[in-house]
Order: sequence, then structure tokens, then C-alpha cells
Amino acid sequence: MKLTARRLTEKDYNTIVEWWKSWPEWEPLSQEMLPENGTGGIIIEKEGEPIVAGFLYGTNSKIAWMEWINRFIRAMGL
Repeated sequence: MKLTARRLTEKDYNTIVEWWKSWPEWEPLSQEMLPENGTGGIIIEKEGEPIVAGFLYGTNSKIAWMEWINRFIRAMGL
């Protein structure tokens, strides 16, 4: 099994929205509410298919915050 990480791109937003919709109690966030208009984060792919993503919030301190971590339910075997 090969996992790869890459920065989010504009086209990933629609994929992540579909993941959010698969969780009954989640509402998708608009791109404007996410870092760098929805591209400020990473996505992990398994064998070339996206399976999990999160958004990285930077601050003016020495830390950053990873938030809105979401996964593709079927890819995780659920």
C-alpha cells in the first residue's frame, strides 16, 4: 500500500464537500471559510485515490493548527 501526501488544489474542494455530505451531522464549509480559499491544507492518497484531507491554519506564533480533518468513509473500510 502506497500513501502519498500533497497540497490541496482547487479541484479537491468538490471531493472534500462530498465527503462532508456523507457524514449526517456535518455541513460543508464554504471555500471562503477555509485557509487559502480551500487550498491551505494537505490530502493523503492511497494508490492514487484521495482518502483523507485536512486544513492547516497558520498563526503569528510558533504553532499551526490542523483542522477540519475529513476522510472518505469507504476508503477506510467503513
